[in-house]
Amino acid sequence: MTKNLKLSSGAFFELIINSEYDYSKRKSDEYETDVILKIDNFRILICSDYLNFIVSKMQQHLNILEELELLKEFELYKIGIAFNDYLFSIDNEKELNEDYLKENNDVWIGSKYLLFELPKKLATWLFALNGKYYLEITPLYEKHFIDSDESSYIDFVANFKTLEKIELTNDDVEGLKNLINSFL
Repeated sequence: MTKNLKLSSGAFFELIINSEYDYSKRKSDEYETDVILKIDNFRILICSDYLNFIVSKMQQHLNILEELELLKEFELYKIGIAFNDYLFSIDNEKELNEDYLKENNDVWIGSKYLLFELPKKLATWLFALNGKYYLEITPLYEKHFIDSDESSYIDFVANFKTLEKIELTNDDVEGLKNLINSFL
């Protein structure tokens, strides 16, 4: 079963349930689901998990989207690079500098913007910036927590490019909420 939403940018946001969907088991953990962002003929898998996790995570983010104003540190220094730096520092047991402040519970301060993560592949961010909403997809360093070395990481950062950044209109945000609510 596939449900999709055409965003104002022309991109499609798709939820693909990889088994027969039974409406009597709506809140079941049984439904492996892919979330795909389709732009022209290019498809980006941004999440592959159980439907209830995807619905819960999206619902949480969409309900507080106005409060998810991107911190100035991440405007100047891309959030995708900052997240990779954070992971690299953990992987290599380095101290975090003040650019990567942690919240009280020792969680990286940028994690509140993280919608989905495909380990060693990409991260999907949802945030507000100057009164507008954005869905941003950034690459992850593929050697985090395996064979990580400073030289290849420096090359990764030097060549870092955001994969996609889509401005979401209020109608897009409402459409995403409606899409998610259709599974509740």
